[in-house]
Amino acid sequence: MQVVERWLLMRLRHEVFHTLAALNLALHGLLRELNTRALRQLPGSHQSQFDTLDKPALKSLSPYRYGYANFR
Repeated sequence: MQVVERWLLMRLRHEVFHTLAALNLALHGLLRELNTRALRQLPGSHQSQFDTLDKPALKSLSPYRYGYANFR
């Protein structure tokens, strides 16, 4: 994660954002670029690795909302 954070900060260091939406839009584009970049030691990209390895193992979310409880 530190590598990703530094890469993003390096790319955005000279930019000025006046709204959170503008920053999120810039981050979205950079993350898409980073996830589709070819990996050095594995075939494909982060996105293709996620699609083949992780996505099939994901389960759907529970239909019930989480109920917060405070016990003393």
